Amino acid sequence: MVPAGRGRIINRASVAGLVGDGGGPAYVASKHGVVGLTRQLAVRAASQGVTVNAICAGPIQTGLRKLNVLGADAPRHARRRR
Repeated sequence: MVPAGRGRIINRASVAGLVGDGGGPAYVASKHGVVGLTRQLAVRAASQGVTVNAICAGPIQTGLRKLNVLGADAPRHARRRR
């Protein structure tokens, strides 16, 4: 990308990485890491024509939620509604 003078990097993060809520400590910490990495890369790569962004999705109903992987401390809106 740098030799071409243009490019796009899109990382997958989570709203949990922005607000510090939405899952267990390990999940939130890992998503904060993705957000921080994205911001740092964006600053460093901008002058070389490369943009770096993160998609920060909110709660999504998946099989992991059915297994209660998030734990009891997951916010109510992140758990399956009955």
